[in-house]
Amino acid sequence: MSTTENEAHAAPRSNRLGPSGGTATPVSSAEDAALLAALGYEQKFDRKVSLWANFALGFVYLSPLVGVVSLFALGLATAGGPSVFWI
Repeated sequence: MSTTENEAHAAPRSNRLGPSGGTATPVSSAEDAALLAALGYEQKFDRKVSLWANFALGFVYLSPLVGVVSLFALGLATAGGPSVFWI
């Protein structure tokens, strides 16, 4: 390993609390890009969400809620008030 790669591996990577309770130095975006370039990688992180992915995420998020509400209504219709405590 070259000196640059050793220095790159020794750089602090997060601003979370360390084992001693102190904070690590946060790494800037420019330093991150330089570190990745030194290791032979290109910085690329696309934050794109398509319309289809957004719909799918919303559907997955709301589907359990719809199921619980419909089962709640079914239990209320068939068993009455005590079904509220059963659910």
